[in-house]
Amino acid sequence: MGYNAFVEYLDDFRYALSGEFAFVSSLARGLRISPTWGLEVSMLSEVYHKTSVNRICQVEIIGSYEHKHQGLQRDKPDQGLVRMANDIAQALFRVLSQDGLVMSEAFFRTLLTSYIQESRIAIEKYHALSLVNGLSYDRHGEIEAVDAFVCSLKLAIQEFVKDPVGIPMMAAWVRIVAAIPDYAERLREAVESDNQ
Repeated sequence: MGYNAFVEYLDDFRYALSGEFAFVSSLARGLRISPTWGLEVSMLSEVYHKTSVNRICQVEIIGSYEHKHQGLQRDKPDQGLVRMANDIAQALFRVLSQDGLVMSEAFFRTLLTSYIQESRIAIEKYHALSLVNGLSYDRHGEIEAVDAFVCSLKLAIQEFVKDPVGIPMMAAWVRIVAAIPDYAERLREAVESDNQ
């Protein structure tokens, strides 16, 4: 793929898919995000395009955050981590294609084989580290997880190639206010009514 400024930007985050984020309301009003598990990728892309990278940083919102952990159900591609990985991959493909990256059949073949190779190296590395440190390591479980993610990535590629646009992004607040000028007032009334 060569150098890609957006991929480099994503690499600056310790855990870009954590779901922890904060921004000023003026920026938030203009963001459109994916309604799928790809929401962090789409949000990071929107922020990247709407502000200077010099104004973006990673912060800890809270010391102990309860992440929404998903199970790895290889036989159920529409659930758990397999579905999550599929949605995230498709969101990333969309963001990259919107920036002009051409993703050919050769690109996707290379992506799959590179992922498999990098996974094998990581499994061997962590197996060796666990041996050196006397830790237990489920090597078989890790290999099974890689196999599940390879299937998820293949499915994401197929779905992206079939429909590059995919599920539409959720409308930005500015779009909602343009369509329904008194939306904020309606929302406030609904919340107050629900609280009673």
